[in-house]
Amino acid sequence: MDWTFNTKKNQFIEDLKDTRNSRKRGVQLSARSRLLDFNATVNLIICLFKGLKARVGVEGFFCLVRSSTKYNVSPHLWFSSAQLGKYLRLNIKGFDLEKIGLLAEAFVVAGCDWMTFLHTSKDQANFLKTDIRDMVHTALVNITGNPKIIMNYKSFEHEIVIKYGIDIEGWTPGKDRFINPSDLSDSLPLLRTLHEALESGTCKFIRLSAEQVSARRKAYDARVNAGEVVTRKTRKDKGGSHKKPPKRKGRKKGKHRSDQPSDDDSNSSEDSDEDDEGVPRPRKRRRVVQAGGAGEGQ
Repeated sequence: MDWTFNTKKNQFIEDLKDTRNSRKRGVQLSARSRLLDFNATVNLIICLFKGLKARVGVEGFFCLVRSSTKYNVSPHLWFSSAQLGKYLRLNIKGFDLEKIGLLAEAFVVAGCDWMTFLHTSKDQANFLKTDIRDMVHTALVNITGNPKIIMNYKSFEHEIVIKYGIDIEGWTPGKDRFINPSDLSDSLPLLRTLHEALESGTCKFIRLSAEQVSARRKAYDARVNAGEVVTRKTRKDKGGSHKKPPKRKGRKKGKHRSDQPSDDDSNSSEDSDEDDEGVPRPRKRRRVVQAGGAGEGQ
């Protein structure tokens, strides 16, 4: 008897726990219950945000969109301050609230998969290449701790391996094809495989030991001496100062000449008195003001 009672009691407790969990984060079967849960959660988020604003002093906004077509609800975009929304509309080109909500909803309903929005294989390949390049750069920044580091594919051995003691493993196209993702072929299987390897962590950067770095440096120097690696030529003025030559002080534009004519001015005035054939040009007679009145000079 006690065994049966305890069994039913435990079963009742488990059922009660399942019911409570389903109310909190379980899947609602009807469209009406989904909509009610959505609106209630939105109101709860707003209340929590207002409380945080009153206690700490924050401003912000959030956007909620559905991820399923089993119920119908419009995207909900909320601002803690109406002036904040107005400011963003005026200063961000194309900041349309309805458009942002609809685009976010379409993307989420599609499963957050970019490939569903890229219709041609060329567009899909370009997207994968861009994402691979960004993932490689992010991984390099994370392992070096240097946010300003720049990935160098052509001089990877010297600029990354020897300089930072870092190498990459799991590059699915092969070590001989470790090149800029933009230069890879547009083969979607190849790009998808590399993309998945970077996402899963099978393709990653690793730190080398001091002995490994030393061995790689010796091998690199040997290849350079053998002419297998093309390096940049050293500047002739390496180690010297690279100051800019002083500017010449010339006559500023708009500056008037002095009252005293220069030799060039006198020569130019003399040359202007005669034309190319040596015939003197006629000169204007100068008026002379006399004491008794105005008259022409004789």
